[in-house]
Amino acid sequence: MVTKTFNVSTRFSTYKAKFVAPAWARGYECQMGLCGLCCLTQSPSGVSCAHNANLGKAVCRFYDSERKMCRQYSWRPTGCKKYPFAIGVEDARILISASLECPGTNTKIDIDTDAVANTLSEQPMDKMITLMNDHYEKAVTSPDVWMDADRVWSELSRRVQDYYSQKTSLPCLQEVVQLTVDTVWGAVGEESPRIPPCSLAIATKNSQGLYIAARFETHLLGLVKVTGSKTKISLFDEKLREIRKTTIKTPTTGFPNLEMDREAQGMIRDYVSFLCNRPFLSLASIRALAENAPVPILLQRVFAGAFAPLEVGATLVACRDKLESLDREAMREIISFSEGNTHSILAGSSKVHRQ
Repeated sequence: MVTKTFNVSTRFSTYKAKFVAPAWARGYECQMGLCGLCCLTQSPSGVSCAHNANLGKAVCRFYDSERKMCRQYSWRPTGCKKYPFAIGVEDARILISASLECPGTNTKIDIDTDAVANTLSEQPMDKMITLMNDHYEKAVTSPDVWMDADRVWSELSRRVQDYYSQKTSLPCLQEVVQLTVDTVWGAVGEESPRIPPCSLAIATKNSQGLYIAARFETHLLGLVKVTGSKTKISLFDEKLREIRKTTIKTPTTGFPNLEMDREAQGMIRDYVSFLCNRPFLSLASIRALAENAPVPILLQRVFAGAFAPLEVGATLVACRDKLESLDREAMREIISFSEGNTHSILAGSSKVHRQ
């Protein structure tokens, strides 16, 4: 992993910040006017959307498809300002990671920490950061809510990374989910429940409307549409015209067994390590106060939720391309598919903290 530390000064306080990324996605450079993928995949709160006939989905009404950028860029919402970064605050330290669905992360240029610090210092970002830290501190000082969550997160991260370090094939969703449940429930002194078999049919159906930013290295957009027994995966060009459509039978009988070559194994291990360095504990702390539930239990739920789209993405890509094994390029596309969902989970913390 690549880690950068720096300070962020706001109206309220100065925070230490840490940016973390896999070595193969170490920086960020926005392709303004060339990409527009963020406007196509994000739905800023408080902004109405317009239906796009080509995509068959709603798109932010501020998006200019010709210029491939926001019509209101200087006054864009807070969520758009911080995209593609997922932000959490733990004990007065800001944790920052970039969503790997964004092609701007596929660069050899190191992250510009000054630019990130300046963005986070702006209003109302500075207020959001302060409120995140307040929620975290309140959770820590509430014994019935906190329940040694930092210790649980440390153990959970270690066990999940150890598990993936031995994996040479997918799927492993059922095992991973049970592992997270056993770790968390055991840490809080409770007998862990048995998780029923994960339904691929339900998981695929839940992918309805999700997108694949092809290998997080282009701004071409792929969309998943599930209609009964058929699943359609469409690829669109820069003008949002459909240029490729693949229809597969909606997987229902189980995840296919997919061997990973050495490069794919290395990539997924890096990605899992990346997940374990993201601010899931901060998000769980915020949700715990909003939902009056223990932090470790919510931590398990939101963390395990990051692995389901990884498995579904592998299944869809393998079925679409008739693969029996996964290489590095396939894994890049699978991670891109997964990232849209995971970023939405992490970005949700900025919405929950306002409740």
